[in-house]
Order: sequence, then C-alpha cells, then structure tokens
Amino acid sequence: MSRTGVAVAVIVLSATVAAALQVEYCSSAQAQTQTGSPEPTIWDHNGSEMYLVANGSSREVYYQKPRAGMLEAGARAGSLLFRNKGLFIGGCR
Repeated sequence: MSRTGVAVAVIVLSATVAAALQVEYCSSAQAQTQTGSPEPTIWDHNGSEMYLVANGSSREVYYQKPRAGMLEAGARAGSLLFRNKGLFIGGCR
C-alpha cells in the first residue's frame, strides 16, 4: 500500500473512530466519575484487529493484529493509531 493509501486509511479510520467515540462519550457522560481503567474493547477495521482503550474522556486506538498491508507499512501489534485527549468537536445530541 502506498503512503497516500495509508494516509487516506488513517484519515478514514480517525473520522470513523471519532464519530463512534462521540456517540459513546455522549451516551456515557454521566459515567465520567468511574475509577480505574476500563477493559479495552476490540474493533475490526479493514481487516486489522484494533483495540480501544478508554480512560475518562480520553481514547486511544492500537493495532492488536495489523492486516498484511499495514504490517508492510510498518504497523506492529501495540502500535498507536489514534489518540484523543477528550476534545470533541460539536456537542452531545
């Protein structure tokens, strides 16, 4: 996969994850007082197995099992793909 293809894939995944996280964030806004780190959730994205780590309003997405094309592009198990520090554009609906 070319660098351009990887960049497009990252942008698409980032937008998808951001939208999904906003829904999750908005639906659990009252749960922000939770203590400890919740268990990561597993996601499938274009053949790569990812895991989402949620901590308060912060979210991080890591590769668990990158697909072959992403391995060729340099992704490895545990590679960080996306980090959100809890800032969302727009509000909860």
